[in-house]
Amino acid sequence: MANPQPDKFTKISNELLEAIIRTYMSNYEHRIFWLIVRKTYGYNKKSDWISQTQIVEETGIRKQHVSRTIKKLYNKNMIMKIENKLAIQKDYDLWELPKQVTSNPNGLPGKVTQTGSKVTQMGVKSNPNGGTPKKKYTKESIEYKISEYLFEKIQQNNPNHKKPNLESWSKFIDLMIRIDKRTPRGIKEVIDWCQADSFWHKNILSTSKLRDKFDQLVMNMGDKKQQTPDKIAGIEAYKDYKPETIDSKMPKGFKDSEQYKRIKKL
Repeated sequence: MANPQPDKFTKISNELLEAIIRTYMSNYEHRIFWLIVRKTYGYNKKSDWISQTQIVEETGIRKQHVSRTIKKLYNKNMIMKIENKLAIQKDYDLWELPKQVTSNPNGLPGKVTQTGSKVTQMGVKSNPNGGTPKKKYTKESIEYKISEYLFEKIQQNNPNHKKPNLESWSKFIDLMIRIDKRTPRGIKEVIDWCQADSFWHKNILSTSKLRDKFDQLVMNMGDKKQQTPDKIAGIEAYKDYKPETIDSKMPKGFKDSEQYKRIKKL
């Protein structure tokens, strides 16, 4: 017989709890979201590394559905990814939720939608306060321009790449700027780097993937930049290395070596 103990509980604010109660989630989203709550707030942590295997074992959801469900919660901005750890986005005003019509006891459409807009008894949405219409991204918007920039870089690697819906792509750039606090310049720098990288240019083929892997890409960029001559095997360490002065510092006869050629590519 179950015997829950009152001294073992997950501490969560009533305000956040009430926001979750009002929020429609699918069966899989519901189970994974609450597992993340349990693994973070349940241990007084803001984030935690939760493997897919662990999620499968504790929710009973098949592995092939876990990754897709996490992506859905992430795209709704209900959860965050912090250096490969999962966390709850506690600012529920930032959740990107679709409108939902609920039912009242008589079986007729109810009044509350996911975003709080009103719905008439016939199910027709009425929005006396104007609500928040779906954001449109024009060709002049920074979100659209960055999306177009990524597509152009992809085309340089694969001229036959199918043109995407750039307005849909713009949504993820918007989330990166507005929610993740990325700068347009920083996003373009990461795009330049990943599309020039032999591995990542094959994997970052959408703004959704760019957002998902952004922190990992930044870390990889940092690792590559640290590969100065003092870290290449068989080369004397130059603490004050500068590309324009390296020729004068190289040992005699070194310019024809493979190491020298590698340095010049840095």
